[in-house]
Amino acid sequence: MPSQLNAAPAAPQALEIGPPGDRVPNRFFRHDGSDWLAVLFPGWSYDCERPFLRGLREQFGLLGADVLLADYDYPGRGFDSEGPRDELMGRFFREVEQVVGEGLRQRHYRRLTLAGKSLGTRGLAHLSSSGSLESPRGRGLEKIEFVWLTPLFGEPEVWDAILKSHDRSIFVIGTEDPHFTPGKVERLGRKPGCEVVVLEGADHALETNRNLSCAADELSQTMRAIERFLMAPP
Repeated sequence: MPSQLNAAPAAPQALEIGPPGDRVPNRFFRHDGSDWLAVLFPGWSYDCERPFLRGLREQFGLLGADVLLADYDYPGRGFDSEGPRDELMGRFFREVEQVVGEGLRQRHYRRLTLAGKSLGTRGLAHLSSSGSLESPRGRGLEKIEFVWLTPLFGEPEVWDAILKSHDRSIFVIGTEDPHFTPGKVERLGRKPGCEVVVLEGADHALETNRNLSCAADELSQTMRAIERFLMAPP
């Protein structure tokens, strides 16, 4: 199915997500009349302005979705990746749920796409396995799908959530990513509703040692693969 190009969205607004004094930084791009919400969860040090997430945000906009960026920026907010993991992950999972909940309150959506990069895929795994999406499904949300960029296959909680999910998913990972495991990639390629894009020589930042022209081609090819996934019939 070809892309349906839409007018550019209005300037982004910040939604009030989280308690006063401890808001989750975010940007919300609204399209008139959209019944599709896309939510992007970045990595720890890979924010929403880095190439693949920026390209994904622009792609969702061209396809007519409302787009919510979770700019949680934990380093900028003073959180240490070497700090107590349970405390940080508890906050992260709570904020992930708050972001999706507030996004879905903006209007009546029939479709939800959740995209995450690295740390963000922990959020996707939590949303998929915690039951927090069951209430929206019961209120008329007809379609949920996932876009996993450099998923943390090496983390049991993430891998287990991926295997148990019944929602459509596309995975993008490089062969030089420490979480790349050929056996797991092959298994997902056989899983109904799943597609896998493997970038030869790409690391966890989805970067390679090839020249800028090759990098641009890889970004373009990956975006086209994700677009085909998004536009495929149910």
